[in-house]
Amino acid sequence: MNKNSVKCSVQLCQRFDNRRLVVVLLRRCSSGVHDDQSHGSIRLYRTDNLDEIHQLLPGHNSPCTHVEFSRDGRYMATGDGDGDIILWNWPQRRILKKLPSRNPDKPIIDALQFADRAPYLMSLEHDGPHIYRVPDGTKMSANDYIPPKLLGWMFDVLTENVTWPFAMSRSPRTFEMRLDRNTWAAAGVGHQNGKSRPWIGLWNARLMKQQAAATSARVVYRGHRWEVHAIAISPDGSFVAGGDKFGEVHIWDARTGRQRHRIVSQGRSIYEAAFSTTNGQIVFGTRPDLSHWGFNNYGLITNILDLEQRTVRRKPPAPTRHTNS
Repeated sequence: MNKNSVKCSVQLCQRFDNRRLVVVLLRRCSSGVHDDQSHGSIRLYRTDNLDEIHQLLPGHNSPCTHVEFSRDGRYMATGDGDGDIILWNWPQRRILKKLPSRNPDKPIIDALQFADRAPYLMSLEHDGPHIYRVPDGTKMSANDYIPPKLLGWMFDVLTENVTWPFAMSRSPRTFEMRLDRNTWAAAGVGHQNGKSRPWIGLWNARLMKQQAAATSARVVYRGHRWEVHAIAISPDGSFVAGGDKFGEVHIWDARTGRQRHRIVSQGRSIYEAAFSTTNGQIVFGTRPDLSHWGFNNYGLITNILDLEQRTVRRKPPAPTRHTNS
């Protein structure tokens, strides 16, 4: 994704039943390319047939921006550009509760997380984190029960009882929580010697009853060049993936902070891709095909990625057909 298409994104969220693994959320693009509907599309695909949309899940009135599954797979939570949240019965693909935006003038959802195995959803909104009970959608107050580790995280973040890796002009807005594995992550951009310093940090979870001084990250990753907009901790907690605003994905060791892989964006939005079954190549397109948009065909094939040679080249033009007059 390049800097001119930052507002155009697709989010993939995988489930673990080995059949229906991918939920795709399409957002409108600042370039004018957008989903053919006026609402956000939640598209469900089967991994044995990615050429066809298996199911569409209606419910949102604006483009979706977030999707999250509970640890046991019973619930899905989605958030949209209007600040609305929908709680779903995932096995039945059924809406359980719609939570309207708490402030329509500031419809901001920066993060949506099932923090651990307990049925509580954290929404990071314009005025900070809020906790909702699932499946009834009740907003938790200070007098309600909140899981101790989640309460400890909220206390540290809201009271700024956290030492960020660099001096910060504003608090981080990107989080990933695996409190059932005693870990949470945050990402931000700090400042050091007049330069911007993107970072991702891992912290140990703590119980609210455990009084503590300002907590510091146990591991800090500094390999990104641009602001990180997405973090994912692997289910076993052994590695972390971070994605920045210009499309680089870094995968690194959660214990040492050492980089394992770096996946570099090719610099432009990709609208279509297909594998060759014979010669180790992937063809892809960086130009949208507006004439077929919305029919599961979004781009024109323009490039070839050779997996053996690790090179990208332009697809040669199709031969001209000559007809006898």
